[in-house]
Amino acid sequence: MYRMATDDLYVRYIYPQENGNRADVRWVAFTDLRGVGLFASPVRDGSADASFSFSALRYDAAELEKAQHTYDLVPRKEFVVHLDHAHHGIGSASCGPDVLPQYVLHAGEFSFRTRLTPFTADSLSPVTLDKQVL
Repeated sequence: MYRMATDDLYVRYIYPQENGNRADVRWVAFTDLRGVGLFASPVRDGSADASFSFSALRYDAAELEKAQHTYDLVPRKEFVVHLDHAHHGIGSASCGPDVLPQYVLHAGEFSFRTRLTPFTADSLSPVTLDKQVL
């Protein structure tokens, strides 16, 4: 289990862009300073290795796209959270190698269900929530 302040997920690139994605995640939980939070995990269909990707930033994709410099960004009080089934690997062959075959995301139909559960850290841990079968 890893813990990190949500603001530390942001990468201050010179030219703002989407960032901070964490891949191969089994679950993620966000809490405030009182321990009140939200737990998220994929709904597992019998596959023990079900995972997803997430990011949590104080900016949405449009704000990052519009900004020319980091000082153009005005942080929100809240976080914008993205939960994703899959991501295409980094690389486009525009100025270097293309994505390795195992990281290519092929277009196609898929199903991705997510479980969102409110909780308080003093009464229920995210580890316990992850072990619950729906």
